[in-house]
Amino acid sequence: MIKTRSPHYINVDWVSPITSLTCSQFRLELFIWKGTKTGVPAEASYIRTKENPEALTGTTKINISNLIHDFVSETPVNVLTNTLENSDNQVWVKRVIYYTTTNVSEVLTPQGESTDIAVGGYGSGMEGENTTTPTSKVLMQGREFKVSPSTVFTIPIQLDETPPPSPNIVVTNVAETSTGVFDFEFTKVGDYSSFNLVFLTATQSYPFLTLDVTTTPQTIDTESTETFVTFYISGYDNTSGQTITSNLFTI
Repeated sequence: MIKTRSPHYINVDWVSPITSLTCSQFRLELFIWKGTKTGVPAEASYIRTKENPEALTGTTKINISNLIHDFVSETPVNVLTNTLENSDNQVWVKRVIYYTTTNVSEVLTPQGESTDIAVGGYGSGMEGENTTTPTSKVLMQGREFKVSPSTVFTIPIQLDETPPPSPNIVVTNVAETSTGVFDFEFTKVGDYSSFNLVFLTATQSYPFLTLDVTTTPQTIDTESTETFVTFYISGYDNTSGQTITSNLFTI
């Protein structure tokens, strides 16, 4: 959970998690919307690019609260009694990171995807750096806002979601039919928009975005003369808000 009136930091690695290459820059995209959790907009609400001229290899911290707060409108809901209502007091926030490295295909490979809910409240100094969802699921306390005696304020409450099946991706078979051309077979549980197919060699890894999420088996032409041995698939599950990585498959 994110409370937009207090800083909320995300840590971004300068080294790409997929290829282990140090980036020259990365691009952070934030998608911010109201409505259902799966209703991610087609275009990012904010895009921020950060350069790495010193070739740093640690992590950098970015505060995203001030960007998100512009979307929390806290619009009054016209009711006369205590009821359960949808309102604009909270928004969904999805973040995606794209790396620029010596591997040119990475600039199109989404990484570090996650989805959180954000409200316009304050975090407690006792909580540490970032606010977490309270066990009560009440996302704002009465001391965080002021209300006229003759008005009503909507307090955001996080409803329990029906636990979806545990997402997973399993590569079951890979066969090289000709140089650089492979037939892939896999199984999946979850709701994926795209897959990153990653080929590994002793010195380099090659992410591709051409693997269809619905068709198995399917043929992939890597357009490479390298001898690939090990493979894995990763994808962002829209339902759980997690990036899922398959098993390593070695021919």
